[in-house]
Amino acid sequence: MTLTTPLAVDGDITVAVLQVTGSIPDDATFKAEVTNNANDPSPVWQDATEEVQKGVNIVFSNKTAANGAAFNFRISVARGASGTGGYIEAISGAFQ
Repeated sequence: MTLTTPLAVDGDITVAVLQVTGSIPDDATFKAEVTNNANDPSPVWQDATEEVQKGVNIVFSNKTAANGAAFNFRISVARGASGTGGYIEAISGAFQ
């Protein structure tokens, strides 16, 4: 899952928080990535899986946005060995 259109802003994006709610089995493979330069030809995707799972702030390591600051995320989930299904109910967050 990702945004169709990145969220562009004036200024820089230095920190974000992202929450994924729903039912994701413990043995599922879950990955969360974020970028603060989504409008660039090759955005820098930062792995934020641990921060999202813990509910803590994501501090961006990337400081360059040639086409202006723009936020986007990528969430991927794959079934684990148990084959148990799950769902994502909502993705919410904020950035500054």
